[in-house]
Amino acid sequence: LGVVFSVTVTVALASMQGGPLPSGVPALAFILFQIVSLLLVACIMVSITQQAMGLRQGQPLAHFALGPTELRVYAGMIGLFLLFLIFMLCYAMGFGAAAVVAKLLAPYGSAGLMGGEAIVVIYAVAGLAAFVYVMTRLSFVFVPAALTDGGFGIARSWEVTRGNFWRIFAIGCATVLPMMLLVIAAEVEILGPHFFIPDLASLTDKAAQARSATAQMAAVQENMPYLLGLGFVITPVLYGLLLSPAAFAWRSLTASTGPTPAP
Repeated sequence: LGVVFSVTVTVALASMQGGPLPSGVPALAFILFQIVSLLLVACIMVSITQQAMGLRQGQPLAHFALGPTELRVYAGMIGLFLLFLIFMLCYAMGFGAAAVVAKLLAPYGSAGLMGGEAIVVIYAVAGLAAFVYVMTRLSFVFVPAALTDGGFGIARSWEVTRGNFWRIFAIGCATVLPMMLLVIAAEVEILGPHFFIPDLASLTDKAAQARSATAQMAAVQENMPYLLGLGFVITPVLYGLLLSPAAFAWRSLTASTGPTPAP
């Protein structure tokens, strides 16, 4: 993953700086990175989940497999991404409708203006809450479900997590959230706070936007060894914290609901 990411950044930076790259190469490199990285992540997720569930015996230090199980999880990840895109599209359309309503209420004095703003804020908060709820239930145990029940695991994850959202949310806050905050703090230290602060003055200046993007890519390339080192240290712990609770929760939840026979 680190090698593919490094090559992708190098190609993108060369393109931004006017390097002699054929048209479409940066986009192709980015797509290749996404395809390869997602497939490798699926293999990692399957291996760790199998180890946590006791489905794989032997030395856990090094393992690689690519078969029907990994491809099912890979397809499940693509399915979750497509559902994410559909949800965001619907969310954006609803936000546009709420903005239109707010605009129609604006001429009716302060009450209309406040009412319109309240509609937009309520929709934004409710939509974000719905997104977190739906994606949490669809994704939390989809990997164990794909391993033991067959299929992509998304529908089965939704089924077995019924009534357990707040417990799942609490587990995520207690395990993954602290590690994510640590990663953010480390990246801020490596890349500098300015890397994450958008330049509002360049929002209407395309040339300034291009210079800012080039500077950010150059900063990533310059600090690539540190970023890769951070990833090698943090990623195993993060995957363990993310996947192990799901594996144990799957065994607990299916003990009461009963597993669905694999086809």
